[in-house]
Amino acid sequence: MRPTLPRMTDGAALEASLPEPQRWLNGFCENWLFAFLVAMSIRHFALEAFRIPTASMEPMLYGDPGFFTGDNVVVDKLTRRFRGVQRWDVTVFQFPQPEVESPNGSRGTRPAIDADGDRLERLFLRPLTYSNFVKRAIALPGDRFYIANGDLHLWDETTHAFTVARKPARTQEALWQPVLQHGAQADY
Repeated sequence: MRPTLPRMTDGAALEASLPEPQRWLNGFCENWLFAFLVAMSIRHFALEAFRIPTASMEPMLYGDPGFFTGDNVVVDKLTRRFRGVQRWDVTVFQFPQPEVESPNGSRGTRPAIDADGDRLERLFLRPLTYSNFVKRAIALPGDRFYIANGDLHLWDETTHAFTVARKPARTQEALWQPVLQHGAQADY
């Protein structure tokens, strides 16, 4: 005699047959799983928040290695997929050569790629420690440039000479930090 298998019923009948705590738990888990997937999709494809760890972008963006100090930026990843990075844009990138933590547990790091180009990371034992950098893009691929006295000199194909590159007025206005304004301070 063959054992009889239970007949498959529709989902609503199966859900109704479960006890009330089980139905509540199922709904709770489904909602949180859906919210988690949506949040991770947005973070991966559209928007991501970064904390500025150093003072290299001051006075426009303040950074500090302390946990509760420094500025945070929200990066629009979707626009960059279609437009690309333009000169003078603030951009976030990871160091091109990843590093791994040193095996003895000190704070020092070493390259994560050996001389043959193989990765040296070991998942869970020696993971890669990627560091995000928040910087302003001043040169683009293919540019010939040099920096002297704080000025960016770009090669101009029309004049066949280096010329000083200036920020657009809109970018310069966003960077402008007033030190003293006439009439703004009572003692001025």
